[in-house]
Amino acid sequence: MKLITKEKFLLLLVLIISVICISGCEEKKKKPVITTTPTTENVTDVTTRYNSSDNVVILSIDIDNKKLTAKSTVDDSVYLLNYTGGTNVVNKYGTEMTMAQVSCGEVADVYFTEGTQKLIKLQISDEAWVNDNITGAVVYPGEEMIVYAGEKYKYEAGAVVLANNKIIGIEEVVAEDYITMRGYGSKVVSVVVEKGHGYLELTDTADFDGGIVEVGSHITKLIESNMVITVPEGKYTFTVANNGIGGESEITVKSGETIPISLLKYKNKVDKYGLVKVVVNPTNAVLYVDGKETEYTKEVQLQYGTHKILIKADGCKDFELELTVDSTYKRLYVDMVGESETTTEPVTTGQTETTTVVDSDHKIYLSTTDGASIYFDGVYKGTAPVSFEKITGTHIVILMKNGYKTKIYSVDIPDDDKDYVKVFEALEKDE
Repeated sequence: MKLITKEKFLLLLVLIISVICISGCEEKKKKPVITTTPTTENVTDVTTRYNSSDNVVILSIDIDNKKLTAKSTVDDSVYLLNYTGGTNVVNKYGTEMTMAQVSCGEVADVYFTEGTQKLIKLQISDEAWVNDNITGAVVYPGEEMIVYAGEKYKYEAGAVVLANNKIIGIEEVVAEDYITMRGYGSKVVSVVVEKGHGYLELTDTADFDGGIVEVGSHITKLIESNMVITVPEGKYTFTVANNGIGGESEITVKSGETIPISLLKYKNKVDKYGLVKVVVNPTNAVLYVDGKETEYTKEVQLQYGTHKILIKADGCKDFELELTVDSTYKRLYVDMVGESETTTEPVTTGQTETTTVVDSDHKIYLSTTDGASIYFDGVYKGTAPVSFEKITGTHIVILMKNGYKTKIYSVDIPDDDKDYVKVFEALEKDE
C-alpha cells in the first residue's frame, strides 16, 4: 500500500478547497435579483399619481384652509378635496392659474387621490359652454327648462344653482336676475346668480289703476291694485303716471329686500304723453279712442295710461284693444283683412268662436327675445317674459315695443294638463 506523501496531501487539500469555492460562487450567480418599479393606474402631465377623476361643478373654495368642495355633473357625488401649493391648476387652454382665480359654479375636471382626497390637478373644462352675466333667462319649473335668447335648455334635479356662494332652488331665479349659465349641449349643469333682485310693493294705487309705472329705463308695467314688481338690485328713477297725475323719485333696490311704496305722494299734476302711429288695413277703417272718433292719418297723442281702442270697418269684425301708452312712441298695426293658417304670422284679431277652459293648475308662459309688451286677448300682461293662469282655446297675442313693428298672433292653447310655453320671434325695427 502506497502512502500519500505530505506534499501530495497538501496539494489534494488545496484542490478540494478550490472546488468548494468555485461551487459557492456558481450558486451565488444563480440566485435571482428582484427589482421593483412603482406603478400607478393614471399619471398626470406633471407625473404625479392619482387614482380618481370626475367632471364637477365647483361649490366652494376655502382659500385659508386649502379645501375645495365640488359636485359631480354625472351623478350626485360630492367631493371635499384638499389642495396644496403643488396642485396643478389650469384654465381651459391649459394655462396655469391660481386657485383664487377659480370661481364657484365653474365646470372643471378634477384629478385626486381617493382616500386622502388630495387634489392633484384641476382644469377648467374646455368642452362646457358659458353664457356669462346674462339677463332675461326664463325658468319654467314645470318643464325643467330655461329659455334664453330664443334657445331652450334643459336642466335636471342635480343642476347646481348658486347665489352669494350658497345653494338655492332654481325656482328662485327670475328673468330680472343677471346670471351665468354653464352646460353641455342643451343641458344646463350650473347657474350662478351674479346680480339678484328685490321687490317694490305698491300700495294706495286706486288713483293709478290702469296707469304706468317705470323703474329705470327697462321696466315698464301697467299699475294694478297692490302690485309687487320684481326689480334687479341697483339704483333707479321710479316714475308713475296716469291721465295727468304722477311723479318720480330715486330708489335703491337690494337683493332679497322688499321696498313698500305708497303712491299717495305721487299725485302731482304731470303732462306725460306718447305718440301712437296707427296703421290699419283697410285704410277706410274708423278709429275710436276712449269712445271718441279719432283721426289717425298722423300720430295720435295720448296721455300715459290705458286707453280703449275700437276700430270699425265695413265687412270686417270690430277690433278692440286696451292700449297701454308707456313710452314716447308706439306703432300699432292692425290687419282686419289678412288671414293666416299659422301661429307665427300676423292674423286678424277679430273674435274667434272657440271653447275655452280655465286651468288653474297650470300657467301660460309667453316670452320674446327683445322684451316686448305683451297683450293677451287685448289685455296688457306686462313686459316679456310674462306668465299667468292657463286658459285653453284660441287666443290673440299682440307684441308691441317702442321703435318696432307691432305683431299680432293667433295661438291655440291645448287642454293637455301641462304649462303652455311660447317664445316669439324678435320684432322688426320700424323704419
